[in-house]
Amino acid sequence: MGISSDTERLLWAGSGGYCQNPACNHSLFVFFGNGEITSLHDLAHIISKSKKGPRGKSDLNAKERDEYENLILLCPKCHRLIDKKPEQYPAETLYDWKHHHEDVIQHAFAEPVYSSREKLACVIQKLLRINRAVFLQFGPHSEYSIQPLSDAADVWRRRVLDDIIPNNRRIAHLLTRNEHLLSKEEAKVLDKFILHQKEFEYNHISRDKNSAAPLFPVEMNNMLQE
Repeated sequence: MGISSDTERLLWAGSGGYCQNPACNHSLFVFFGNGEITSLHDLAHIISKSKKGPRGKSDLNAKERDEYENLILLCPKCHRLIDKKPEQYPAETLYDWKHHHEDVIQHAFAEPVYSSREKLACVIQKLLRINRAVFLQFGPHSEYSIQPLSDAADVWRRRVLDDIIPNNRRIAHLLTRNEHLLSKEEAKVLDKFILHQKEFEYNHISRDKNSAAPLFPVEMNNMLQE
């Protein structure tokens, strides 16, 4: 039991490398003149690990106290501050800090809102072309995959993680953010694509295959095409 490495990585991603106290927001990395880099950070419990600790009176069990929702990334100074003065920094305040900070990080990379279908189509069709090229070259039904001694399966898994999943996410986010430019039929196709995107991603990341996962909707190839 304890904080998993995946949970720690997710916390770092959500923080962007900065203390999640909005009154601080200092970088959690220190660069030295000799080229060395170190991090000054604490994985702070919102509800303390112990029921006797700061904000510890809660129904959360021991496992839940080490999960992502109950952790916030802070610099050591802010961590000491919230734990020495828990009455001034209740759990609700710390949850607000974390959620606000994560929203700021996400909005910094939010997909743009386009004013025309043509501009949106240019971006969407490029991403779809890349995905199709990877699928045709390395996918399960490609000519490369049936060659004896081929390492196509390994290449396919890598390109799914490196290219197709990030591209699918971006396509879904772009079209959702710009749904005002879609026709009613295109919006229905988007709904199908999002179902496919989520299940495709689950299958390839979890390796727990869902045989009922919907296939890529072929109508996506004509998305935003007049």
